[in-house]
Amino acid sequence: MAQTPAEQIAKLQKDPNIIWIGEFYRDYEDLDNGYEGRNIDRYRPDTLPDGSILHAHSQNTSVLKLERRIPAAGEWKHYFWAQVIDPRTKIFADADLSKPISSADRKKYVAIKDTVETFDPESFAPLRIEVHNDVPPDNICAYRLRQLVYYNAQENMYYNLPLSIAPIIIKVDYNGNRIGTKPLFWLPVIASSTPINPSKAANMPFIKSVQMHLPFADAKVLKESKKSEVVNKVWRESIIAQKDKIFAVGILYLDNENQKPLSSKKINDIFLAPDTIMVIDSITFLEDIKPIIRDINTDIIELRINQTFGWDDKKKTLTVATYSIAPIINRYDDNRNLLNSGPLFYLYPHRRFKTAK
Repeated sequence: MAQTPAEQIAKLQKDPNIIWIGEFYRDYEDLDNGYEGRNIDRYRPDTLPDGSILHAHSQNTSVLKLERRIPAAGEWKHYFWAQVIDPRTKIFADADLSKPISSADRKKYVAIKDTVETFDPESFAPLRIEVHNDVPPDNICAYRLRQLVYYNAQENMYYNLPLSIAPIIIKVDYNGNRIGTKPLFWLPVIASSTPINPSKAANMPFIKSVQMHLPFADAKVLKESKKSEVVNKVWRESIIAQKDKIFAVGILYLDNENQKPLSSKKINDIFLAPDTIMVIDSITFLEDIKPIIRDINTDIIELRINQTFGWDDKKKTLTVATYSIAPIINRYDDNRNLLNSGPLFYLYPHRRFKTAK
């Protein structure tokens, strides 16, 4: 682990080019099948009595093909959990990765303590024996990813930085009712700014593509040289200014970067729309129709982050790569009734301009 999360955050906070940093904790459910039934609406996540939230995410198996599944590995949840509890995998008691869990204490975190009713073989007296069994993979309801979103003013780009990840179990009361969630322990994450290439990742038997929404309203702000609303307007203006060279696509399809990027006119039309207004000549008082360019309301409310999760079987570490970032806006009718929410376009942090290879 080159740097701890605290060191990574401190480095970004000291960088004068980083003008906004937001921290997010998001729970990625069911990495095998994407949505769970109760969370089919990602905008209304499941809230438990203690305030815990399980965030739905899109699995994207039909969109991103940056995936690999070795049949011998079985389902992701079983394979990944087996790697997580492997004694060679480093685990920590906190999200800052400052409290390593020793081999002696490991069983307290990866096993369930239970009691078994039995009897003494000689006296036949009833006995209660305490046993420790590994937590079954089906008990893991989600993986909680601690991550940052930050804006680099020099590069005029948002970036996503995963920091650490934790398996999550649901806490229940004596009656079996769900009362909250709890992280078992935390693992370090290797963040990558370039996509995982399955053909060159021989040590990764499982690679999963996922998508998560990160609303600015949910962020814990760690640095705010400018408000996120101001930053988003700066970002918007920089995209318009660079419309001739920026690499943006309208639809994320089959992770194909060879698809034709949006034209400068298309990007311009996303933000600025031709319109007409009625004007009256101040001398003749005659009415006339004047063409104008109307600024479309494009207040960015959140980011859609496409990520790939890949477990390195040799290094016993998880790599999380950011594949694309999309600004999400609300769309309204003329009466300001909400029509829908959706992406303006998709940007590749690893390939920002059309000339980049």
